Amino acid sequence: MVERIEKALEVLQQIAGRDLIAGAAVAEDDGLTAAQMRVLRHVYLHRRPSVRSIADGLMVSPPAATQLVNKLVAKRLVARSERKEDRRVVDVRLTRRGREFARRLMQERRKHLSRLLARMPAGSRQELARGLEAFIAATLSDERSIEGACLRCGKRHAGDCPVNEASQRILGAERAHI
Repeated sequence: MVERIEKALEVLQQIAGRDLIAGAAVAEDDGLTAAQMRVLRHVYLHRRPSVRSIADGLMVSPPAATQLVNKLVAKRLVARSERKEDRRVVDVRLTRRGREFARRLMQERRKHLSRLLARMPAGSRQELARGLEAFIAATLSDERSIEGACLRCGKRHAGDCPVNEASQRILGAERAHI
């Protein structure tokens, strides 16, 4: 059973990386990498984050985040600005083009996932959702594992987020930080 689940998780990771993040046709047309799409999504969900908070949110180094932002600036999808009170802090915002692009990208991802899920019987979709949520809950056992799993989607304490549910269960509602 463990080997079967291990293999299924490896395949799921491969599919998710290709189809749910990097597979959207809208992104491929513009030549964006999966990492650039993650930055775009992060900026879309976190109005005007700093480059440092992008790095923290995506768990990459600040120089890697800077490089990703630079590439998105060159594509005119984001713009950056220094904070007046501290010029060392650089904030990032979506341009009009970037906002529309991010919106289209997220819509395309959802449509694609909906098409994939539609191929499954309704009962299997429900089982999949319950099984994935139960698996996620079982893997999250402390603050560090919760922090590592958080997608930093910008929706604080979302009721239907399995990471937030685990955070509240493990840390208590007053300490849940997601």
